[in-house]
Amino acid sequence: MLKMTDYKEIVSLRNKGYSQIEIAKMLSISRKTIGNYLREGEIPVYTRKRRTKKDPFEDYEERVKELLDLNPKLESKDLFLKLQEEGYEGSYRTISRRTKEMRIRGKKNPIYFERIKVPGEIMEGDFTTLDKINIGGEFKIIKLWVVVLPFSNSIFATPYYNETFECFAEGSVLAFKEFKGIANIYRLDNLTPAVSKILKRGRKTTEKFNSFQKYYGFKVHFCNPRIKKETILELLSGNFLYDATNVVLYGPPGTGKTHLSISIGRELCLKGHRVLFITACELVQELVRARQELSLKKFFTKHKKYKLICIDELGYVPFEKSEAELLFQFISDRYEKGSLIITSNLVFSEWEQVFQSPITTSAVVDRIIHHCVLLECNAKSFRMN
Repeated sequence: MLKMTDYKEIVSLRNKGYSQIEIAKMLSISRKTIGNYLREGEIPVYTRKRRTKKDPFEDYEERVKELLDLNPKLESKDLFLKLQEEGYEGSYRTISRRTKEMRIRGKKNPIYFERIKVPGEIMEGDFTTLDKINIGGEFKIIKLWVVVLPFSNSIFATPYYNETFECFAEGSVLAFKEFKGIANIYRLDNLTPAVSKILKRGRKTTEKFNSFQKYYGFKVHFCNPRIKKETILELLSGNFLYDATNVVLYGPPGTGKTHLSISIGRELCLKGHRVLFITACELVQELVRARQELSLKKFFTKHKKYKLICIDELGYVPFEKSEAELLFQFISDRYEKGSLIITSNLVFSEWEQVFQSPITTSAVVDRIIHHCVLLECNAKSFRMN
């Protein structure tokens, strides 16, 4: 569009006797534009004409809604090809733009569930270590016994030089006095003052701790005895993602496998990694749908954007042989490309129940454990406590 200065120059050249063709060549402007400007006597104001041609999308809008309801993840290109088969004569660009608007309008707001904490129900205690502190000219390592009330986030801490039962007991009693009461449940790590031996299921507590618990009348919940704190902290760092290491959590129901998987995934999301959480059953259903729509390759490609995929409850629901083969293809496609966290109630020797074939089972297990962290969740069900 010309500016006012250009228009004035056109008028000036015309007054000097130059023809429209000569002015057009001199200013590199269309001769027709020169003529319009001179005829109007001013810069013309262009108004956009109203659309007279019917929008071809209008006749297919309900059909698009129907297809998106059946498969919300249907890509615009696949939708365009499907509508063309049904007689759609519009452009792909229109389909892409309009479906994007429809997806935004139909997007559901996220639902948040409040974590309910009951006052006086739970208190949590553990030792933590401070850096060396200069005491009388000598640097000493200080242990802190810390007790927390999750409902109010109240914290009590007292220092000690070691982690003996006497320190644990005294620190706990001081916390009871500070909080003016004792919670129903005392949640503890597997402390040496309290636990004398980790058993296959559960643990054996010391006589001193048993007497202490009986005297103060609280229930005790110990952390999972099979998983070391250092291992969890290493997983939370996200370092295992960089070499596509897998994590397998296995054990009986109610031992915290899903909870731990979600916790790791959430922490890695906060660190900026893309994470997907899905049950094995839901994943297989999506794979079957992708196969029916001849879009398995797109499905695998789309899921490669996730640095971590958490597959929950593998082994709880049996699959048909064709479904198990699809799951095998999915796991194989991620081999050494992206990490998996798999939770299962079955040990590897029982995975044939899922994959329906010893050869397929062997191939799946081989790919998973090549780079893998195995965590056994073998404790009493938390739901039964």
